[in-house]
Amino acid sequence: MKTASRVEHKEIDYPAIREIHTAGVRKTSPSEPAARMVHELGISPDTWTKIEAPPTWPETTGYAETVFGRRSRRNFVREPISQACLLALLNALCTTESESNSTSSNPYQSISTGFLMGRAQGFEPGFYLLDSFSESYGIISLESIIERMAHVCLDQAWLANAAVHFVFMTNLHTLDRVWGARGYRYAMMTAGMMGERLYLAAEAMGLGCCGIGAFYDFEAAETLNLNTESRLLYLVAVGVVKGLKQIR
Repeated sequence: MKTASRVEHKEIDYPAIREIHTAGVRKTSPSEPAARMVHELGISPDTWTKIEAPPTWPETTGYAETVFGRRSRRNFVREPISQACLLALLNALCTTESESNSTSSNPYQSISTGFLMGRAQGFEPGFYLLDSFSESYGIISLESIIERMAHVCLDQAWLANAAVHFVFMTNLHTLDRVWGARGYRYAMMTAGMMGERLYLAAEAMGLGCCGIGAFYDFEAAETLNLNTESRLLYLVAVGVVKGLKQIR
């Protein structure tokens, strides 16, 4: 029906939303050295493994074609991605030397990244945490939770077919203590930028990619076993899709 897509004739003003927006408008500097968010979530691996760089970047398209072809693709099929592709994705999420050596106001410290492994050569299914500064990863749990996360994401069943879910998380109390009211913006913008890295890397390697911002917040935190102060901000699914030529 045409009326189904019609917007309201008059915008409804919600003062609380305007106050929230106004509170975070002004640029702020941290009130104390920014905490490494990877240590603020209440989860920690027993050991860390250095990320190996793939011998060559497993790309199928050049820069221009990748940029112009970048789009959300969610027709995932239950096939594993290659180990080279996964390592390339992890490398894409690691901070560069200039990003790592910036001041204490480094926005990359406002989030922490993890990944839920479903199907990738050389990796067991489970929940892994990524330290983008030391370029390493660690196992939180070898329990496969990728299907449960699809349920948490408003029962979007197609998500369970993706090879891997990248999850961007933060501790809200730490964020507010260090950055103040603008901290949430920094975290969301940083998560978005990291998601765009995945979109471009996936496109270059012939993989599908789709970002998810709608999920049940408390259920997501519980599924990831985060502490009570921490929340999932953004999820990006990557995997083999129909119709694209993937590097193997």
